[in-house]
Amino acid sequence: MHQHVDRGLADRRAHDLGDHLGGGGVDEDVAGLRRRQPHRLVCGGERAADGAREAGETGVGAGGDQGDDEAHRLSSYDRSRFPDKPQDAPPVVVVAGPTASGKSALALALAEELGGTVVNADALQCYRDLAILTARPDAAALARAPHRLYGFLDGAVRGSAGGWRDLAVAEIAGAVAAGRLPIVVGGTGLYLHALRHGLAPFPDIPEPAREEAAALHRKLGGAAFRARLAELDPASAGRLHVADSQRLVRAYAVVRATGRSIDAWRGEPHPRAGYRFATILMMPPRDRLYAVCDRRMTEMVERGVLAEAAGLAARGLDRDLPVMKAVGLPELLRHIEGAATLAEATAAAQRATRRYAKRQTTWFRHQSQPDLVFEEQFSESLLRRSRQFIDEFLLTGQG
Repeated sequence: MHQHVDRGLADRRAHDLGDHLGGGGVDEDVAGLRRRQPHRLVCGGERAADGAREAGETGVGAGGDQGDDEAHRLSSYDRSRFPDKPQDAPPVVVVAGPTASGKSALALALAEELGGTVVNADALQCYRDLAILTARPDAAALARAPHRLYGFLDGAVRGSAGGWRDLAVAEIAGAVAAGRLPIVVGGTGLYLHALRHGLAPFPDIPEPAREEAAALHRKLGGAAFRARLAELDPASAGRLHVADSQRLVRAYAVVRATGRSIDAWRGEPHPRAGYRFATILMMPPRDRLYAVCDRRMTEMVERGVLAEAAGLAARGLDRDLPVMKAVGLPELLRHIEGAATLAEATAAAQRATRRYAKRQTTWFRHQSQPDLVFEEQFSESLLRRSRQFIDEFLLTGQG
C-alpha cells in the first residue's frame, strides 16, 4: 500500500540503524497564520546545536525564551533568510508539529492535491508493531497518496536519527525522480533537524561495546557509572544527569569503541542534503491539543490498542528498547499485567501523551526553523493557506 519506494532498501538498512534515538477541525482563525522572524528563532550556532543534541533519543528537548512573534503578510516575507535554498535544488515541504496537532491530515491533503509523496519523520511510526498506538496512517490514507518509511522497523531494532536520515534522503530522491513533491511529516525534532542540517559522521558502534556499557551500568548503578564515564569522557559525564541511563550508556560505548568522545565526533563536518526546504509548523493552542490527545487515546482503546500492546509484550523484548517506551505503552502494559484498571491505565496513558505533546511543543517553539506557523489544527482554510504558501515556494524558490 505505497509504504515504501523500495521496501528492500528499508529492510536492508534497518539492521544498520544505531542508537541515536530516541484531530478534528477547530474554528478558523486567520490570526493563527504567522511568520517567524529570524531573530526570534534559534537558527544556528551553539544554542541550536545544543538543542538538537539534547533532543537525543526522544527527539524533543527544551530551549530558552524566544520572545514574541510578529505577524506578516505572505508577500512581506524576508527572502534573505534562505541562503540554504539554492534555486536549482529540488524542493521539499516539511509539515511538523506535536502529536495530535493535525500535521498528518495536512500532509496527506497536500500530497493528494499536489501529487506528493508523504515521508514519515516520526521515530515511533517507523515501527511495525504499534500501528494503532502510534497513529500510523490507515489503509484509506495509504490509498490516497504514496507513504514512505512507515512500519518498516521491527521492534527489536534500535532506530536512529542517522539511519532514518539515510533512508529519508533516498526516499526523497525517489520521489523527485518520479516527479512527485516530497512532503516530510513528523514530530521527532531530532530527525527533522538531522534531515535539514545533517549529523556528525558517527561510526557504527559494535553491539559488544553497547552490551558492555549496559552491563556495567546495571552492575554499578547510575552514580558510580557516571563516575567511571568521567574517567574517559568528563564532558559528557558532567553534562548528563545521573538518571539519564540511555545517554550515559551511549556516551560510554562511543568512547570505549572509538577512543573519542561524543563531543569530539560532533565536531566533525555535518553533510547536508542538497534540497531546499519549506517548513510548515502546526502549533494549536495547548488546551485544544490536550483535548485531542485525550480523545484519541480513548478511541485507540476502543479500536483495540490493548491487543496490539499485548502482542508486543508477548515478544519478551528488552524494556529498554525504543519501541517499548512508546508514549502510552508502559501505562497500558500495567493494565495488561494486572497492576492497573483499564480506566487507570487509559488516564495514565492520556497524561503521558499530554506530557509528550508539551515537550514536543517546547522543542518546536525554541529549536525549530519554521517558515510558516499555524496556531490551529487542520481545517479547509488552513489547507488553502498552505497551498498558497507552497505555490509561492515552488514558483519562486522561496516561501
